[in-house]
Amino acid sequence: MSTELTREQLLEYVKKQRVKIKKLETDLQTAQQASSTTDTSVSTQHTVELAERDARIAQLLGKLQEREEVVSALEREMSELKTDLERYATKHEELTKISLQYEDTVGLNKQLEDTIARLKTEFSAQISLVSQELKDSKARLAEQISWREECDKLKIDLEQKVKDMARLEQEA
Repeated sequence: MSTELTREQLLEYVKKQRVKIKKLETDLQTAQQASSTTDTSVSTQHTVELAERDARIAQLLGKLQEREEVVSALEREMSELKTDLERYATKHEELTKISLQYEDTVGLNKQLEDTIARLKTEFSAQISLVSQELKDSKARLAEQISWREECDKLKIDLEQKVKDMARLEQEA
């Protein structure tokens, strides 16, 4: 028997074998009934026929036993196939769970990458804004320093002129 038969093919084969077994059992019963009802005064011809029937019955019994062994072997093989199928189903469920977890992880990674990219963009924009504000503040500070220096010069000039005027008033 090839192990590549499908479950349905195996079941169909088992059914056919059981039908054949039933037929053989019926033939056996018929033959046994025929031999038991035969009169003890049968002729030699009938004795030969009975011997042939007995041989045929023995042959049929042998075939019946062989077929029962085949059916038993097929039932064992079907049981093994069922066990293998159950193991496959369990493994399939496990792989499905792992696949779903992987898809979830990929989705979370994508969300994380998007968030990081968004934060980088926002951070870069804020850095540019702060950098521009610092440049503007630096320019204002430089301008204020320049004005301060100018004011200091004017103050010194004014103080000098006040001293000069005070000296001129004293001289006058």
